[in-house]
Parts: sequence; C-alpha cells; structure tokens
Amino acid sequence: MSTYARDWFDTEAEFIEMLETAEENATSDWEMTFVDSISTRAKQYGGSTYLSEEQYEKLKKIAEK
Repeated sequence: MSTYARDWFDTEAEFIEMLETAEENATSDWEMTFVDSISTRAKQYGGSTYLSEEQYEKLKKIAEK
C-alpha cells in the first residue's frame, strides 16, 4: 500500500513543520541525508510526497529529539 505525507498529516503545513524540526535536530550524517532527501521531494510534491510508515516513524523520531 502506498502512503503519502497527506496520509500522516492533517495539513501540508504540519508536514513541512516536522521536516524543519527534523532538519534542526538531525545530528548524524545519515539523519541529515535522510531528512534532506525527504525535504527535497517535499518541495516538489508537497502532500503527495511518498512517505512510508517506516520513513514517517524515523522522521518523527528525529523531530522529537
């Protein structure tokens, strides 16, 4: 089953806010690269950005540090 950012967030603004928080909290090279790759796609696709459950959980974990 495909999932998109719009499936995890009420609004696109909430998605962008989590991405910004995750960018601020990312500490390892892997975390920075991971968040950057999603941010790049979000700029192009917005709420239609593909975001699996695993990706969502990792992004959420980084944002909640």
